[in-house]
Amino acid sequence: MSKLTFTILFILAIMLGYSTTADLKNPERAHGHPVYTQEHVDYHIGKYQRLIRQQARTNRVLRRQNHGVLATRIKPWVRLAYCESGNRWHISDANNIHFGGLQFKTKTWLGIGGGVFAPRADLATPIQQVAVAQKLKAKYGKSQWECSF
Repeated sequence: MSKLTFTILFILAIMLGYSTTADLKNPERAHGHPVYTQEHVDYHIGKYQRLIRQQARTNRVLRRQNHGVLATRIKPWVRLAYCESGNRWHISDANNIHFGGLQFKTKTWLGIGGGVFAPRADLATPIQQVAVAQKLKAKYGKSQWECSF
């Protein structure tokens, strides 16, 4: 188990009301905190492990495609998303032509390589949308968006 995974699981245990790691092995010694079933703890641990795996997959794809989004400032893209979509990253416009926080057309999204993340921009995470937007901006400039940076 990696150090990051252990840290997240430890924080999760504290959030669930366990005061020490020993309490995970013996829940009836939860020192006045509510006692959770093993199924409850397993559900939450599994949920966070899935999130960690999903982020790791996204990072691997970004590195493989050399997007460079991990080192980029995100603020300009968040401001653009506020202007384009009200910072709602999982929406489509009224005509179902533009999708996601940065309002990609599906043809543009797939043409620039967004298909490795999701079939449409609104189905991708904000970080994935920013990664594809960076690639689009590098290739065609800022003119792809109605709002300015």
